[in-house]
Amino acid sequence: MEAKALPQKGENTNSEFLELIMNNVIAPFKANTKRGDSSMLGYLSLNPLKVIKREVAYVEDEAIKEEFKQEQVVEEEKKAEEIVLNPFSLSETSISKQEQAKVEVVGNPQDNSKKRILIYHSHTTEAYDADEPRKMDLGQTVAAVGDELAKEFEKQGFTVIHDKTIHDLDYNSSYAKSRETMNKYFEKFKDFDFVVDLHRDDGPSKANVTTKINNEDAARLIIVTTTSDPRYKAHMANINAIFEVAKREYPTLFREKNLHTNYSGTRYYNQDLSDNALLLEVGATSNKLQEAKNSMKYVARVVAEVINNRKK
Repeated sequence: MEAKALPQKGENTNSEFLELIMNNVIAPFKANTKRGDSSMLGYLSLNPLKVIKREVAYVEDEAIKEEFKQEQVVEEEKKAEEIVLNPFSLSETSISKQEQAKVEVVGNPQDNSKKRILIYHSHTTEAYDADEPRKMDLGQTVAAVGDELAKEFEKQGFTVIHDKTIHDLDYNSSYAKSRETMNKYFEKFKDFDFVVDLHRDDGPSKANVTTKINNEDAARLIIVTTTSDPRYKAHMANINAIFEVAKREYPTLFREKNLHTNYSGTRYYNQDLSDNALLLEVGATSNKLQEAKNSMKYVARVVAEVINNRKK
């Protein structure tokens, strides 16, 4: 593509110079005010204003000043322009590869003598990085925290399946995609003793989401649920049991507001599929990945006590 010449002094430079930058400096991306192409919405946190201002400090065109915000677990109607990936940036082959399930199994799920736990992520690419909150390297995301939780549950004697399928390439379909994954396991194993959708929060300050347990920094937690879920009563029984054990053993593991409740949520956050389903937010973008991992030994101990104390 032939690059446009710089506008000359005296010309209407604002819009033309902006167009030049948008087409050449960040060519792989485009701004789109239409809702037709949202396949990557929520995956990229790129803010064109920040990119342009970092490279050309004096650009102040009002047309590009709108901030693009990350969606929270509680999804809201988006008011900002959508940022979508240029079709040439990712091939169909690479997308197919990214969506392939990455599953780690600890123990034998067919062994009914051991209790089974399923870990998965509706938002698999959530990372602990305020500048890059979503990453395709799962070793840098909440999936790595799930690996740590799986190891800790194994130490407690459970059989663990950790499914790291990337469900949020199309962010708006994240819960629909993760529901397909859950149903696959429920068809095979009927149910699990604990099913956790592991996330990280976005927004809270470091002070609100960090604590010190046994002399190490650890990310604090919050549970998310919905009152309209047909299994809400069963979920609250599990949640209250978890809070009771955590308060006794690790009083600061959960945040002061330890439960976020919505009326409906997105597909009930898929919690309607099992009495033992839970959505757990581990820390936030202000946390370090290691702090989130540090919390997992305490989560596993708390949940293990709750599971083992259930009435037969």
